[in-house]
Amino acid sequence: MTINAISGWENTVASPVPDFLKVQEYSDVLLNQLQEVKLESISVGVSEMTLIKLLLDKSLKLKRMVIRQESGWYRPSIERVNVILKEINKFRRASPSAKVIYEN
Repeated sequence: MTINAISGWENTVASPVPDFLKVQEYSDVLLNQLQEVKLESISVGVSEMTLIKLLLDKSLKLKRMVIRQESGWYRPSIERVNVILKEINKFRRASPSAKVIYEN
């Protein structure tokens, strides 16, 4: 999984999800400037959903989050995609203008 975080003035690639989730203790400092997040090649499992929830909850300036499903042999059904999107739409968003775009 690759995380591209664009805050308007820098473009960095973060470490895999388990390492990234360790930032919760000081995530307000790190995440409050994010404007765009691209999550690529993810399987949308428990760890990834936790990360999505964290990013939406802590990113005050977030405008757009793009979630790109893992390419390859696994393609989730339309029903599974709908379940994922319904769950993501339940997450609290620090930024009222944050849009989530899901690409399969």
